[in-house]
Amino acid sequence: SDTLKLSVDTEVYFGDDMTDFYYRHVQPGASLLPAPWIEVGVNYRYLEEKKSGEWMTENRPAAWATLIWKPAGFAVSDRNQLEYRSREDADDTWRYRNKLRVVAPLKFTKFEIRPYADEEIYVDMDDKEFQQNRASIGLTSKPLRNLKADVYYMKKMDWKNNDWLETNILGLSLKLGF
Repeated sequence: SDTLKLSVDTEVYFGDDMTDFYYRHVQPGASLLPAPWIEVGVNYRYLEEKKSGEWMTENRPAAWATLIWKPAGFAVSDRNQLEYRSREDADDTWRYRNKLRVVAPLKFTKFEIRPYADEEIYVDMDDKEFQQNRASIGLTSKPLRNLKADVYYMKKMDWKNNDWLETNILGLSLKLGF
């Protein structure tokens, strides 16, 4: 319907010049649009990430609210998410994520290809510290009525051992909605 959405999202990451497959997740979710300016939802992410040659799993139930507005034709969204991280290789924690996205009002081809930029911060609620920052630029499109695809470049910064570690990511995100 116009107010209820069901979705399944998946991402995979490759490192070392696209030769090392090191991350994958699948994330089903549901959301409601009670008004044109807000969307609220829940999701569950199951992920596997290769660490020191071993695949580690993590389970992440989450709840979120996204504010939505369209100044001058731009699509702007501000998602606020609280997630619980149940990790195989570390203590369980709570984390807050805030993602601001701006999609340009331009549309190219019948697939509605649109440029965008976003930034997301991650805050560990238990340690009360910034944990990660992600800044991305990319192209989003709707190749099929129920399929959304993003191709993007991301600069990911992780706070580890009192220093910011930088990772460059070329990504593909596919979302199936019904």
